[in-house]
Amino acid sequence: MKDFIKNFENFKIAYDDIEQPLNFHDAEIVSITLDRSNQQTISVKMNTRVKYLGNYIENEVELVKWRKAEFELLFKEARLEKLRDFNHQNVINDLIITQIEESDTYNVWFDSCFGCELKFDCKEIELIEVKVSEIVSERFRSSEETLKKVRSLRKKLKFENSNSK
Repeated sequence: MKDFIKNFENFKIAYDDIEQPLNFHDAEIVSITLDRSNQQTISVKMNTRVKYLGNYIENEVELVKWRKAEFELLFKEARLEKLRDFNHQNVINDLIITQIEESDTYNVWFDSCFGCELKFDCKEIELIEVKVSEIVSERFRSSEETLKKVRSLRKKLKFENSNSK
């Protein structure tokens, strides 16, 4: 993808290692804009979890924290082949971009897992924007056993820190 997407290096805002193939599994399409006014463009805004940041306990509830990235891709001189099933979630298995042999055209496929499926060809792909935020994506009640271990560890750390002074 690095060779296909203009401003690809801006993915480093969200991903630690952009030299590895980017994985868009479970990314979600938030919006699609089709614009015929200049070069028939398709703009796709997506969000995805990019990095697990860890678990922690707050008010006896275990929380899982993730880094979330929102980004927008612009596809120029696009020719839409398929757009179907856009709904409230639009989760994809992956974003697959391949260059058509001996041409300057790319085939783009947002492979649907749930909701929107999108396929088209285009001449140019540009990463327009990347925003990153930390989110708490899951909350769940901890078992009493887990809470006891966490409380015991906190007491132990408090005791060790007070003795080291």
